[in-house]
Formats: sequence, structure tokens, C-alpha cells
Amino acid sequence: NLPATSTTPLAPEQLYTKRLNGALIFGKMYSCGECPKMHLSLIATASAVTDDGVCLVNYHMVHPIVSREGVLKGDSVYFLADRDGQIFPVVEVMAFSRDEDAAVIRVDTRGQKLEAIPLGKDAATGSHVNLISHPKQMLYTYTQGYVSRNTMYNYPDRPVLDLMEVTADFAEGSSGAPFM
Repeated sequence: NLPATSTTPLAPEQLYTKRLNGALIFGKMYSCGECPKMHLSLIATASAVTDDGVCLVNYHMVHPIVSREGVLKGDSVYFLADRDGQIFPVVEVMAFSRDEDAAVIRVDTRGQKLEAIPLGKDAATGSHVNLISHPKQMLYTYTQGYVSRNTMYNYPDRPVLDLMEVTADFAEGSSGAPFM
């Protein structure tokens, strides 16, 4: 069950507080193959869309799970983590689109409820947007900006894509973050 979209306007600090727990950390534990230790990599952001563990991420983050290409020998687990340090292992890639760079995953919440972020409608050019993400492992960073344009790209190796470009700051680690 998807949460209902709210029509009540929120100030930025209220929006951040209300949606903070739905912006999860996407990471993996792996063995480098050169030492006996397991290593931790916090690599992106995921957005909880249901309270029972369905989340959105970018396809390029789950590509190694789906294709098994590029996975380090010894990768042990992909997971999501919340602000309190709770770890939720990824148990399923439910759907994905390489061309749209989108994936739906399910994590094992072990009965804990996630704080889902409601899905919204497409934002028009000029619309104000807010972002909570983990750029360069700077966890729970809030930025805002505007939709600078909605456009279509026709890549030679992909179908035509509808894209929304924004002026909000983001960087490596922001993939999968919720725009609100």
C-alpha cells in the first residue's frame, strides 16, 4: 500500500523532519580479496515507498545484483540502513529498467515499519524541489532548487527518455534520493 500524497504545504525544516527517515542509506559489505576483513561501502540513497520494505533506487546501484557483472568475489550483502543504524538486507530486486535507471527493491525489515515517502506527480519546469541524500557520504544532506527543464533525450543506444533536470545540489551518493 502506497502512502497518500499530502496536499498540505510544509516549510523546508518541516519537510526535512517529516521525510528524513524515508531517505535510507544504500550500501554493501564486501571482501576486497586482499585481506581477511570485510569492508563497508555506503554508496547511494534509497527512498522507502512502503512501510513494509519496498524502496526505490537507481538501476546502476543494483546492476551488480541483477547482472552479476562487476561483483567483487566475496560480496556478501547489499543493504539499506536508517539513521538509527538499523540494517535491512536487500532480499529482492522486484523490477528494474536499465534505460530509465530505476529499480524497485524489497528489504527485510524484520517487522520494523519504514517511514515511506509518498510518490508525487511530475513537477513542472519552475517548480521548487527539495532533496535529502547522502552525497560523498555526507549523510542526510538537504538541498533545494528548481526544476530547470523537463526534456526528452534520444540516446543512440537507448529509447527516448523523459528527463527532469534540477538545480538542487547533488553528487555521487545521491543516486536514488527522493525529490519532494
